[in-house]
Amino acid sequence: MDKKYVTQAFGLRLKGRFDVLLAYYGEKLFQLPAIIVVAQIKDEMGISIPEHSIYTLKKRIKKKHGKTAITLPADLAAA
Repeated sequence: MDKKYVTQAFGLRLKGRFDVLLAYYGEKLFQLPAIIVVAQIKDEMGISIPEHSIYTLKKRIKKKHGKTAITLPADLAAA
């Protein structure tokens, strides 16, 4: 994923722009506190993102990992 796609997604205010951001940076960056993530993105990309958006993205990541952890044992029990 190129940096230009991320800046273009935010410039056009696309609906999936945070998914593009997540694909560019990976989940590792979003394990840091939101204020650090916001500063990192501002420094590297020049994009201003509110902390609330980072918290929401972290919640989505956590929910995604939680769902896979919950469904795996159920799938194993059904098999």
